[in-house]
Amino acid sequence: MKKYVQSNFCYHSSALINAHVTNVVPGRVAYQIDLWILIESRHYFEQRFSLSVRIVITSMFVIVNTIFIAIILYGPCLALSQVTGLHIWFSLVSCGIICTLYTSIGGMKAVIWTDVAQTVTMFIAIVLSIIFGFIDAGGIRKVFEIATAGNRIQFDNATFDLSTRYTIWSIIIGGSFYTTAVYSCLQTQGQRYMCVKSIRAAQKVAWMNFIMYSIFILLCACVGCILYAKYSQCDPLRAKLISKPDQLYPLFIIETLGRFPGLTGLFIAGILSASLSTISSGINSIATVVLEDIYKRIAVENSMTDKKQAIISKILSLIIGLLIVFLAFIASYLGDNILVIVFQIAGSFVPPILGVYLLGFFAPRVNSRKSSTLETDDLHEPEKSIVEQQQML
Repeated sequence: MKKYVQSNFCYHSSALINAHVTNVVPGRVAYQIDLWILIESRHYFEQRFSLSVRIVITSMFVIVNTIFIAIILYGPCLALSQVTGLHIWFSLVSCGIICTLYTSIGGMKAVIWTDVAQTVTMFIAIVLSIIFGFIDAGGIRKVFEIATAGNRIQFDNATFDLSTRYTIWSIIIGGSFYTTAVYSCLQTQGQRYMCVKSIRAAQKVAWMNFIMYSIFILLCACVGCILYAKYSQCDPLRAKLISKPDQLYPLFIIETLGRFPGLTGLFIAGILSASLSTISSGINSIATVVLEDIYKRIAVENSMTDKKQAIISKILSLIIGLLIVFLAFIASYLGDNILVIVFQIAGSFVPPILGVYLLGFFAPRVNSRKSSTLETDDLHEPEKSIVEQQQML
């Protein structure tokens, strides 16, 4: 939990930068270029650069997102096993299959509505855990006094030493690029923006997300201070009360809320909601990318009906979900902190995708070629290439 609060507040600042960039750059280009529709973010790479660039970006997205979601699945299942005593494998299979089924059957509509319910549950659970945590620790002032005395609240670490992992600059700069890439360039978020009617509505969605995300970051910072205040004099890991650092929060819930009927179950629902919303949207986006960029390119028929596409998408979602469950088993043998692993994987592959987008947006001379969307059939009217449309913005 070292520098936990500093990291959260600085990451909050990077999210503010991301909110501005998301609303100004990719959103404007995406909505004003007619070809950039729901599943066409990678189509931009093919039209702007070449097919090989699109293949590389698609492969990066599918592989990294699959691994990322598998690790995300492992996190709440670890908490579930800690609280309930269930074996970690049983938790992985049950949570993975349930999430896969409602995602494959319900599609994007199921993902959105379950996200709404899961978000409400998640906020209720974390707020209640904070309230009871403050009461258990002796008050808000005492919690932050202990955290400050333990050097867990720092805002003066502005060193430019590249060997230091967590500094104000590394979190703000790195977080800005990462969050901008996630909310501006990836299929997972792009398909949400395209569910609304206009660019103004999409911008409102982005700002609402920033507000709720910022509140959640602040709540997580409070949780970190509460955990440190409670266990600053006794390390549960050294005392063998837990086997991994990721089990600390579930242990806190058991010891603090276990005596109140129903609150432990609410906590479990909150933990699962926080991850299942990410998993369901990830499965749906991966299935969409595989369908559009892989299956349709190797399919024998030239066109498919909407019904057939829906069936294939459900099958792909089921296969991807089962693969994620399998990879989550492998993730259970990883010894490092889950959050560190997630950011290492995502930070290595997601920002380069943003780099390619920005290169295409702001450097029209780089690898530029006239990419026309002319149809070979004379019945279709010729359209302007993406580069030409981009220069008109």
